[in-house]
Amino acid sequence: MDSLMNAGIIWWQGIVQDIDDPEKIGRVKVRIFGYHTEDIDIDLLPWASPIMPITSASIGGLGTSPTGVITGAWVVGFFRDGDSAEDPIIFGTVPGKPQTKLNTQNKFSDPAGLYPTENKDSLLPNGSILKESDVNRLATGDNTDETIVQTKKDSIDSAAGEPITPYAAKYPHNNVFSTKSGHHVEFDDTPGSERIHIYHKSGTFIEIHPDGTTVKKSKNDDYEIIEGDKTVHITGNYKMIVDGKISVHGGSAAEYKYGGTHKVNSGGTHTIEAPKLDLNP
Repeated sequence: MDSLMNAGIIWWQGIVQDIDDPEKIGRVKVRIFGYHTEDIDIDLLPWASPIMPITSASIGGLGTSPTGVITGAWVVGFFRDGDSAEDPIIFGTVPGKPQTKLNTQNKFSDPAGLYPTENKDSLLPNGSILKESDVNRLATGDNTDETIVQTKKDSIDSAAGEPITPYAAKYPHNNVFSTKSGHHVEFDDTPGSERIHIYHKSGTFIEIHPDGTTVKKSKNDDYEIIEGDKTVHITGNYKMIVDGKISVHGGSAAEYKYGGTHKVNSGGTHTIEAPKLDLNP
């Protein structure tokens, strides 16, 4: 410990080259400016360990996983072993506004050949392109017609009366988390447009609007399993539209009570089967 304290802190900046840590503890390989030349093979670069926030336990499988960094990301850190410069620690990633085209011949670049790009069609719906902020478009509010905001507007279910997304984020109020495959989570604090939004790459989402309205949309089957009682209290109207068949199975009994008119319309045969049928008993 004394040797570490006396070694001093040497800060560095570099570009992530490899994220497939064989030990699965969140380490990445970084090509560090001033220490690693372009002719050094990626396999020879040291593994750099990440610093996790105090809110993450980082022990016993608890806390936030140290994953999410991708190749090509710019990171800043320091050498834990000082002048020896063999034990790098990542302090954090550094977003920017890339101005130079991707050049895979330059080893100080994304070895996967993805970022930065000039072709918006090759990116995720919210991805950024050359000369644009690296920050997610859902957070910046820029070019949202090329994001999931527009995707959701284009797939409105008018038959169900689906409300349009109230997205109106203004920088820097929308807190966004996005993954490489296209999942997104938003905690939007934009004054007057506060929302919570969870979006799956398939288009399935849950969104809570500024007035508390909740919209849930599943792009495929939806299962709800309740191993206990369930109570639903609706103070307004209840409307259900089913394009297919409705099947209701009760294990013991079913009871329906209406305070007003009860109307049943059948487009075909209406059949009631029971061992005993009582009308106004």
